[in-house]
Amino acid sequence: MSDSVNSGAWPDRATTLLIGPSGLNAGCWQFAKSDGVPVEYPGQGKRARCPGWTHESIAQEIFDSYDGPLDVLGISTGAAIVANLLAHHAARIRSAIIICSSFADRTDETTEQAGRRTAEILEQADTALRSGMK
Repeated sequence: MSDSVNSGAWPDRATTLLIGPSGLNAGCWQFAKSDGVPVEYPGQGKRARCPGWTHESIAQEIFDSYDGPLDVLGISTGAAIVANLLAHHAARIRSAIIICSSFADRTDETTEQAGRRTAEILEQADTALRSGMK
């Protein structure tokens, strides 16, 4: 992904991570022409479910799992994880690509509004677990 660009301040190589949408497993990268490492979320592939995981917890797991600089590509949910990596571990991120994301400022949201939004999200997740993704 970024091996052709080197400002001199970074090593020639970095670990390239492919962080995709949460509804797809690492197989979604099968047609990508990249030697990057696909990231699997809890509950996907061979990973056990882990209720309560967050974008921040996955970002921290990624940070803890790899040494040296990282080139990261995030799509959808992966974009939020890349944003967390940039916010908390910018010194280790050599390059970042964020695709298909939406970040909303919810600082003016009331506790009641946040509770309703969370309940709706959990209901959607429960429906997907019971009925599968549509």
